[in-house]
Amino acid sequence: MARAALREPSLPLATPAGPEHDVRLLADHRDDLVEERQRIIRRLRWNCHDLEVALELPPRVLDRYVWLDKLEAALGLLPESMRRRIAIDQVRRCRELTADIRALEREIREHVRVLAPELTEVPGCSALSAAHLVGQTGTASRFRSEAAFAMHVGTAPLAVSSGKSERHRLNRTGNRTLNSTVHIIAVTQARMHPPAIAYIERKRAEGMSTREALRCLKRHITRTLYKTMLRAERARGAGVVHVDFSPVVVAEAV
Repeated sequence: MARAALREPSLPLATPAGPEHDVRLLADHRDDLVEERQRIIRRLRWNCHDLEVALELPPRVLDRYVWLDKLEAALGLLPESMRRRIAIDQVRRCRELTADIRALEREIREHVRVLAPELTEVPGCSALSAAHLVGQTGTASRFRSEAAFAMHVGTAPLAVSSGKSERHRLNRTGNRTLNSTVHIIAVTQARMHPPAIAYIERKRAEGMSTREALRCLKRHITRTLYKTMLRAERARGAGVVHVDFSPVVVAEAV
């Protein structure tokens, strides 16, 4: 890292301070609580299996109050035991974590509404995704170009051409949190956003696999996100709270 800094004096300066850093801390804390809740849910399901609870629990429902209440009531009907006591404690802990996570998400939405509300106008970009983009990027203006930002995100194509075959492989470098966020946006667009669906189909018709087409889509979404964050920063710098423009998603790259 020291050699890279000496060799490249014009590297972008990361400034971990200010509202962007606060958003990053909130988003990271929320993710930590979600992971903790998932660990507890796994143990809770195992305890319910051993206790033979008379309640069928569908997948991914133990982050909802109504199912936690149902499970606590079902556990209350069982005979006293240490496993039952632990399971009830786990249910209550899941309820507490869910309340904390939802409170953090509300706070994150408020911060995003101030920092970069334009990001949530990009199809597939939720407030949480926008928080990760703003928090992990810091300021988009620190990158000299959208290509440099794409390399930082890990969505810049890496050529693996051989002879007459021209192909690109998965880029495993860059900020993996940002890469995961862009991937979520791309998958959502590929499922629900008509321009993105048409773009994927066109790439597949050209001979690309679905994964290769998705990587192309991620690269174009990265361009859109960079330009959106850059315009949001300039708008804030000019004292404009929110500029209502529609960010280009795929059409500009067709």
